[in-house]
Amino acid sequence: MTTKPKTDTAKNEIEAVLEAAGQIAAPVLQRLGQHQEKVALIVKELESERYTLQSQRDTLTRAYEAAMSGLNMHIADVDAATDLYLRGLNGLPADGSKAIE
Repeated sequence: MTTKPKTDTAKNEIEAVLEAAGQIAAPVLQRLGQHQEKVALIVKELESERYTLQSQRDTLTRAYEAAMSGLNMHIADVDAATDLYLRGLNGLPADGSKAIE
């Protein structure tokens, strides 16, 4: 019957070790939870910044395309006017009479 007290002593020792481990692990788990919250917050901030940058990029792309379209239209107008003037000047006869087409 001496085995029962040894079993109780072993259980008490195991419980004491588990309690000590729990006391040691509690602050570590708390810090881990805090770090997880910080990481989650940083990830959300980065996702928000990514969305903002994509929105700005899209706006700049549209503005660039509009500016390029306007410049291309002006270049086409200048080319057409140049062609008109060149054809007009070259099409005039040297003596000042009406040009014949």
